[in-house]
Amino acid sequence: MQPLYLNASEVRRVSLEGPALKVVCRHQADQYFPLARLSRVISLGPVSWSSAALLECLRRRVPITLLDREGQLVGMCFGAWPQDSKFNALLDAFCALEDGLPRLKDWFRAQSRQRLLALLRRHKLRPSDLRVQVVREFLAFELKRRKTQADASLLWRLIPLTLAHVAEILTSYQIQPAVLEPSHDWRGLAGYLTGLLEWEWWEWALTGVLHPTRSLDQRSVVACYEHHARAVEERTRDWIGRLWRWLEQSEAYSA
Repeated sequence: MQPLYLNASEVRRVSLEGPALKVVCRHQADQYFPLARLSRVISLGPVSWSSAALLECLRRRVPITLLDREGQLVGMCFGAWPQDSKFNALLDAFCALEDGLPRLKDWFRAQSRQRLLALLRRHKLRPSDLRVQVVREFLAFELKRRKTQADASLLWRLIPLTLAHVAEILTSYQIQPAVLEPSHDWRGLAGYLTGLLEWEWWEWALTGVLHPTRSLDQRSVVACYEHHARAVEERTRDWIGRLWRWLEQSEAYSA
């Protein structure tokens, strides 16, 4: 299984041809990608999709992430699948509680704060304010001061790719799309997990282990992400495990 990255500067449209996606390219021959081998699809810019191709991806549980020309998130598509996993049952029972979602959001905020504080302690950094946006600006300045190979611009491009990867991982847990997707007061499970993983990217950037890129073109950004994809998956599954244990220890599932 492998991800498929589509860039509007190279791809005209995507259609369905039998069990494969047919990708019509601008400057080379058409390419075919068997859906059975795809783990997720990331589409950058105004790539034209046929309805048949889109529906078949969703039917086969291949999540699609849509990004704008700058690589920022526009939207995500999840397919329907049997929602009979234990993890989904735990989440469903907890979210059904009157205070379930607020408590779940509080858990993510607490975990994010702990991970951030650990990052700051490790690098002996003391921002004047711990609000997330202020810390981001502080860390971006620190990267420049240290003259690292990575800067904040690269991290902003990596976060949407992280979200797409997290969504793929979550589909293997057969979680209902309503929990995965954002709403007016809920960032979506994929979004909250990606928020935790953001601090991992800052960690890698500050320690100088982030895969170097010569530019911020899509190929370079994707190469950087794929270099760290295994580590991202390991940390994602670790966070899911922590959340799972926390849900099991709550009273929601046994009620």
